[in-house]
Amino acid sequence: MTAIEFLRRYRADDLVKSSARGEFELKSHDSFKINGESSLWHWKSRGIGGKSALDYLVHVEAYSFVEAVQLLCDEQPRFIPQRHEDVERKRPPFELPEKSPTTTRVEAYLRCRGISQAVIDNCLQAGILYESLPYHNCVFVGRDAGGTPRYAALRGTYTYGIWMH
Repeated sequence: MTAIEFLRRYRADDLVKSSARGEFELKSHDSFKINGESSLWHWKSRGIGGKSALDYLVHVEAYSFVEAVQLLCDEQPRFIPQRHEDVERKRPPFELPEKSPTTTRVEAYLRCRGISQAVIDNCLQAGILYESLPYHNCVFVGRDAGGTPRYAALRGTYTYGIWMH
């Protein structure tokens, strides 16, 4: 159980909205702050923090570890994280953006940033740089040891209100 879930369920009278967006504090400990989404908490006057209800019970309410575990063992968790394998299966396969037949905008953009034409040409020939369609972004391709593209970083070529020609 997360600390924010525990506080909302069992210490709701002590939990109050703070002036910061998405953050709460405790009436009983004014320097205690907790994020409503991530459940990360920090008790500033004591210099301690955590995330779980177990951390909170041990460090803030001074329960022994065993007492805190016993208190929480009777709970049914509301949030059960997805297994990593399930999330990975849903990720679409990596695909590079569509390639433009020209590299005019990419070359102009990089030259304006002080990159020499020789370096640009070398990257274009090596296939680690190209111009995408339909937005004409610079595409920097990352490859694995076997030369297979595994990731790409895109950088827009639109600069200061004008398109690079």
